[in-house]
Amino acid sequence: MNIASQIGNLVNITELSSTVGISDKTIQQYLWYLEETFILKKVTPYHRNVRSEITKSPIYYFYDTGLRNYLLGLFGIPVIPSALSGHLFENIIFHLIRLHAHFASTRIHFWRTTDNAEVDFVVSTGLDVIPVEVKYTRLSSVQTSRSFKSFLDKYKPEKAYVVHLGEKMEETFDTTKIVFLPFYESADIMKDLQ
Repeated sequence: MNIASQIGNLVNITELSSTVGISDKTIQQYLWYLEETFILKKVTPYHRNVRSEITKSPIYYFYDTGLRNYLLGLFGIPVIPSALSGHLFENIIFHLIRLHAHFASTRIHFWRTTDNAEVDFVVSTGLDVIPVEVKYTRLSSVQTSRSFKSFLDKYKPEKAYVVHLGEKMEETFDTTKIVFLPFYESADIMKDLQ
């Protein structure tokens, strides 16, 4: 149940083992089995500079968000509490992107720095990267976070996405085209890597 409440957050194995009361090694084995049986999917950090970017703690997402909701006692309730709905939305977008990642070399990571800058997903194929920020809100105008701009400034991708509940919009930051994409069009992200 602990992992169900941590989707979208860094998972610290030592903290998890302390909470549950079993060894780190046992927690790692359980997580491995949950991955191998397609219950959880581990997402690792994206980095090119190990010194300034967090590289150890992964994030986990559920393949079946219904199972995740059941474990939290939320299955079947009409409205998910707002504190949990943002991460649930992020989990759903992760799987929409993953389902359209047709190339074996395509990887989905997240990005966090020691300065607390973060990007929800970094989709990479070779040296090409596409950052994706997920916002569980209806944006009515273009808005990019300082963290997102930090990634764009550092890696200078051709295109970046902000997935949200509103309509499609565009803006340019330096040399990067930022597309504000409605969640139901999130499969379009993968077209840029084909």
